[in-house]
Amino acid sequence: MQSRLKAARMRMGLTQEELGKRAGVPQSSVQRAEATPHVSSGEHAARLYHELGLTFDDFLADIGAKKVARQRGENIA
Repeated sequence: MQSRLKAARMRMGLTQEELGKRAGVPQSSVQRAEATPHVSSGEHAARLYHELGLTFDDFLADIGAKKVARQRGENIA
C-alpha cells in the first residue's frame, strides 16, 4: 500500500531528500511520513503534503488507509 504522499513524490520525480529540502524538513521526516503518517508529525507532514499540492484531506485519508490495513493485518510498508 502506497501513501498519496509517496505516489505524488514519485510522480514528480523527486527523491525523499529532494522533497525534504524543498519542504524544509529532514529526509527522515519524509521517510517516516510516507511509511506511517500520523498526527504527531503534523507540522512536517503539512509542509510535505503542501509542497506536493496535496490537501489535509489527503493526509487524513492516508492515516485512515494505514489504520484499516493494519487492522486487516496487511503489509503497510
